[in-house]
Amino acid sequence: MTRLRFASVVLIALLTATTAFAGGPERRVLMVGDSWADFMWFNRNLRDVFAANGRSDIVEEGAVTAISGSTAAEWAQPSFLQSITAELIAYPTIDTVQLTMGGNDFLAGESGGGWYVDISPTDLAALTNQILGDVATVIDHILALDPAIDIVVSLYDYANFEDSFFFPGCLGRYNDLGEPTTRQLNDASIALQAAFVTLVDTYTRVTLVDHTGLMQFTYGFPGDGIAPGTLLPPGNPDLPS
Repeated sequence: MTRLRFASVVLIALLTATTAFAGGPERRVLMVGDSWADFMWFNRNLRDVFAANGRSDIVEEGAVTAISGSTAAEWAQPSFLQSITAELIAYPTIDTVQLTMGGNDFLAGESGGGWYVDISPTDLAALTNQILGDVATVIDHILALDPAIDIVVSLYDYANFEDSFFFPGCLGRYNDLGEPTTRQLNDASIALQAAFVTLVDTYTRVTLVDHTGLMQFTYGFPGDGIAPGTLLPPGNPDLPS
């Protein structure tokens, strides 16, 4: 299916649908996945987008299914799939699921079975196929519950280890990744997202959102003379997020 760059553009279809819910805002989106879903849920970003477009009657849900630190491997397990099932049953008005998963599997480092600088092509292919297989399991589960539901696979922007070593665990994770250069890490991310394209294109009700370079575009690098809005997505892979 056609791949769109910004989540608000992908989800704009919700704004054109007619809804009537006398008791308050109607839950239309289920957010499923890791911290990229969890922080959006915590900050209520989607409902802000809906309200800004005149649809304050539409909101998202993610209290149970947006879990920081979760992996695609975990979401493919029966207990995690059941949590998705339970939420879709609890909120029958949901017609879109946003999936964000796979990043933690990929950046688990050598000790965690993820990507690292010297990973062999064979092991990299196996890792990528495992991640895609787990995500496909989640997608297939959701579509089996409701074949008419829309799924938005919302992925990631470039990582930034250059400015984040003061966060707990970041330095250890960076070492476990083999101390990659920014370009090595970004190229690995780009390759993973390209693999997701192949997966998503096998479905008719699944859309991929590629955020690569979005933060570079939004914030720029003013200290380096790069103003916001200068670097159009996918940005410069030699620079971090």
